[in-house]
Order: sequence, then C-alpha cells, then structure tokens
Amino acid sequence: MRFPTLSSIIAVLTFWKRSTDKAGVKPEQATVPPGKRQNVRRRTGIAWTTKTISPAKGCTQCSPECEECYATNWAARHQAKGSRGYAGTVKDGKFTGVVGIVADEIGKLAKINTDLVFVNSMSDTFHANVPDETVKAIFDAMAANPHDTRFQVLTKRAARMAAFSQGYAIPDKVWCGVTVGCQSSLHRLDQLRKVKAAVRWVSCEPLLEPLDLTPWLADGTLSWVVVGGESGLRHRPMDAAWVEDILGQCQRHGVPFFLKQWSGRSPKKDTEYPPTIDGQVWHQFPA
Repeated sequence: MRFPTLSSIIAVLTFWKRSTDKAGVKPEQATVPPGKRQNVRRRTGIAWTTKTISPAKGCTQCSPECEECYATNWAARHQAKGSRGYAGTVKDGKFTGVVGIVADEIGKLAKINTDLVFVNSMSDTFHANVPDETVKAIFDAMAANPHDTRFQVLTKRAARMAAFSQGYAIPDKVWCGVTVGCQSSLHRLDQLRKVKAAVRWVSCEPLLEPLDLTPWLADGTLSWVVVGGESGLRHRPMDAAWVEDILGQCQRHGVPFFLKQWSGRSPKKDTEYPPTIDGQVWHQFPA
C-alpha cells in the first residue's frame, strides 16, 4: 500500500484553502466585529438563533410588518399535512386568528440544552388567543431549564408582555423583544421600556423605512438590535442606507447590532449572504 507523501498532503490542503477563500468561506470569528458577541451554533435558517420551539401555532396580521409573513406559508403547509396545532390557522393565504397549543412542546423548553432558542416562531406568545395560563406555563418551563440555554421571545403585542412582566419574575435567560419595522410600530418600544427583563431587544425585520431608535438606545431600553430585510416573492425593498444609519445609532450607544439579511426573494441565494457593511459581517449579541 502506498501512503501519500507530505508534499502531496500540503498540495491538497493548499488547493482546498484557495478554493474556500474564493467561495467566500471564512471562519466567522474573522468576520465578526470587535465588541459584545457570543459564538452561536446555528442549526436553523435564522442566523441569530440555534433552535426554534413553537408550542403555539397560528397568529393574526396586526401591522405592516405582517403583510408578507413567512410563517403563513409554513403554517399552511403544516395544516395541509395535518400537523398538530395547525388546524384552522390559515385560510385563503392568511392567518385566521386561531391559535393551536401543543402542550408537549412547552415541556421541551424545560429540557433543551443549546445556545439560543427562538420561542414561538410560528405564532406570538402574547397573542390574545394564547391563554394566560399557557403564557405562564411557557415562562415557567424556560425558568426551570437547568442549562445555560437562553430564550428569545419576540412579540408584536408589547402591551401584554409589559403587563405580564409586572407580575412575573422573568429570569435573565429569557430575552424579551418586540418587532418594529416601520415608524408606526415605534410605540411598541415604549411598552418594551416597561418590561422587567434583563435583556430587551428589537427586531427591525422586515425593515420597511428609516427608523430612529435613539430614545430607546439612550435610556437603556434596548440591549440588542436585529435588522433584516424581507424575503419572499413580493418582498419589499430595504435600503442599505437605513441599515447603516441604525448601525451608527447602535455604535454611538454601545448596543450590539446584528444584520441578519438583505431583502430579496431568497436572500441567501439572491443577495450577499451573510450580509456585510463595508465588508464587515455584523453578528453581535448581548453579553
């Protein structure tokens, strides 16, 4: 049996390195900017999380950000397949307001051992049709988790989240956020200011117009800002200048910034991915 020579091994490794460099494949640590960040083992299509768990299924469109919601098509597929919790959630391509609860999904929150979990990506934890006892059970399960897992809760029903936090001790491992993609939704940040949580964040996805987050960055309301463009056949464009302006706001106030994707029918295929600003990938996280 003939074994490869050292020179042939070096040649192969050199060829591989050149090939990956040309393809833009580089270690993430080389592209993440200095500052607050964490290494996240991503196993989902969402760049800022590791895992999604959705005890609730279904929602209601309630603001301009919802018009092209990705979850609607996913829910329609699950409904057609008979997946648990999805019955009646979608009709004529729109969410109906029916919210199905899959109880054993709540139990998973208490056991999962990973970096970050996006909770209820297929619904809204604080939707009016999610019962109070279910909301509490979800938070109890997250609080009971014995691992270093952190949970990301994102809502458009900010007032209900604020009210809930007044009577429930939200653990530091639960990050509470709101969606703000347009100026008419900035009021949610006033409600977020009332939320008693160690990490409060905003998802500006889809970002539909310029936003001034300065008041909520300056007063400490925001611990993290995520920005992303809309995807899908009828996606609305996101101007790079809007993104750069929000990045500048975050830098002035020392708040971690995460750029998820540019807008496009399929951003991972049709646009630069991961997205950069002046050649820099921005994947910062709260400390």
